[in-house]
Amino acid sequence: GEGIVDGYKLYISDDDIVNNDDFITNQTGTTYSLSDLEDLVIEYGHTYYWKVVPYNNNGDAEGCPVWSFKTPTTTQLAESFENATFPPTGWANPGTWSRNTYTIKHGIASATKYGSTSSQYILSTPKVSITDDSTLDFWSNCSSTSGILQIVYSSDRTTWTQLGSNITFAATYTWYHNVIDLSSLAGNNYYLGFRTAYSGSYYVDAVFGPEITPEAPGPVTLTSPANGATMVKTLPTFTWTAPTTGGIPTLYTVLCDTFTPPTTSIGTTTNLSFTPTTPLQNSTQYYWTVKAENSEGSSTAEPFSFT
Repeated sequence: GEGIVDGYKLYISDDDIVNNDDFITNQTGTTYSLSDLEDLVIEYGHTYYWKVVPYNNNGDAEGCPVWSFKTPTTTQLAESFENATFPPTGWANPGTWSRNTYTIKHGIASATKYGSTSSQYILSTPKVSITDDSTLDFWSNCSSTSGILQIVYSSDRTTWTQLGSNITFAATYTWYHNVIDLSSLAGNNYYLGFRTAYSGSYYVDAVFGPEITPEAPGPVTLTSPANGATMVKTLPTFTWTAPTTGGIPTLYTVLCDTFTPPTTSIGTTTNLSFTPTTPLQNSTQYYWTVKAENSEGSSTAEPFSFT
């Protein structure tokens, strides 16, 4: 309406008063990347306020609305599956969901699973601490209007209980915004899960939830060298899978020597594999394990042996 626009003035403030001091840019385009900001540092766990003022030679538009957005905290559940590693750290994927880069709501990826009428498939978040005002906020999409997605919760990632009613889809391949009230679970720490309940391709993206529960990680699962393996090379690559219980590990320590349980650290890593630089001895039986740790504590898996 009114006169033809010559350009736009963008204002962003870290409080609810947006004035001329909060000016960011003057441009003709209708998008702006926050990564271009120099004078305003976008911080974790903060609410920001912004507005756009169109203008031309006759002046600025009046009555432009102020909107707000909030960034997650550093310890909050906030995941949009951008990292190529899947599932993300702290998540569990017994339902064989996968990362998808074609049907997305935010960024460059989403989580996807083709469901079944006879089986249910769960992708679960890290354990979160639920309070009276907690919600699970996410976007979902399905290839079928018969599709059913369920939100479930568990204390052990073994027994799951559905929370609320089924999530259905009025149109195919359409993103729907879901905000699930978690207040009925307040005072508890639970894993939250996305569970398919009918056939169709399901997509989940931009997941935001409560604070991740601060606790020591559970034990990893050792994979290679296999327990009892022989003829293992003297520079083996040790591999394991992330813990499925407890907190998110920030470091893994590989322990390996000729005694059980092994106590000698041969290296640390943040990955799920490690190759030592010093060769082991030939014709020798070794024991190895991995200690998963974070700021809350650690846990060590039952050791494997190899020769």
